[in-house]
Order: sequence, then C-alpha cells, then structure tokens
Amino acid sequence: MAVCEKCWEDAYFRTLSDPAKSQYEHYVDLLLERRDTPCSAEEQAGEDAGFCIKCERHTVNATTHKCVICG
Repeated sequence: MAVCEKCWEDAYFRTLSDPAKSQYEHYVDLLLERRDTPCSAEEQAGEDAGFCIKCERHTVNATTHKCVICG
C-alpha cells in the first residue's frame, strides 16, 4: 500500500516547523490523529492522481499506478 499523499505532504510541512521529528514520525502521528476521520480516497491518491476506469474516480496513485480503492 502506498502512503496517504495528503498525510505525507502534511507531515513534510510539520517537519519544517518541528524538525526535532522526522517526516516519517510526523506521518505516523497524523495517521493516529486522523484514525477516526481518514482522508478521502482522492486525498490518499494525491493531487497527481490518475482516473480509475473501474471506480470512475481520480484515485490512481501517481507513484504506484494502482487505484487506492480497487487495488
């Protein structure tokens, strides 16, 4: 499974304001914080997400080339 692109980007910005933690550590914190309200499939796929013909949404991760919904 690919990382949630929104959380990874948000973790990057947290690293800029709090460099005591790595981007990965901030990412894990964000996943825990957002456990009850997870990011949408489109947010998880990222701004550069491709269109999935199967589920008809922009949910194809640009790095893995896999739909975050359909796999």
